[in-house]
Amino acid sequence: MKEGSLTSSPFSPSPQVLDIAGFSGEHPGEHGELVSFFRLLATRLLSCYSPLVVPRGILRGGILGAFGMGLDISLTRCQSTCVYDTNITHNLAVMAREAQLYYPLWRPEEIGLTKAGELIPFLRAGLKLLRDKPAEMEKHSPPNGWGRYIDFVPFVERYLRACEEYPDADIRVDR
Repeated sequence: MKEGSLTSSPFSPSPQVLDIAGFSGEHPGEHGELVSFFRLLATRLLSCYSPLVVPRGILRGGILGAFGMGLDISLTRCQSTCVYDTNITHNLAVMAREAQLYYPLWRPEEIGLTKAGELIPFLRAGLKLLRDKPAEMEKHSPPNGWGRYIDFVPFVERYLRACEEYPDADIRVDR
């Protein structure tokens, strides 16, 4: 390995994933600040980009533990990822009220819903009302054509499928 370089390969056949500037760990205190920096860098790389949790032994006493003993502290943060995103016109609010879907769809926080899985029974019941009474629901389609029954039913069906697929997802509604 070229001196002064950092090589990292999680797919390397070698058990040594990280070789910091050619240091073998023979003199753990000799390069303290540099070693601390690279230990922190490696910790972040291994924990943020690996689908698996990095065992503590890798970081202490394992590959990086050869550089010395000490207190290792990490603060990590998981970023939110949108798993479903959709939009529908406010013109369907009246129809949603008739199908008992207004609060679950437009204002879930007001009825204590925070997770997608909590929406499932409301969406199923509302979808049943929509399907059982199409003529009655169709009456609530706005005259301008923006927000029709034939658009609302598939919207609720897709939202229900997303809630079933991601029941632990947080609900976020912007009005």
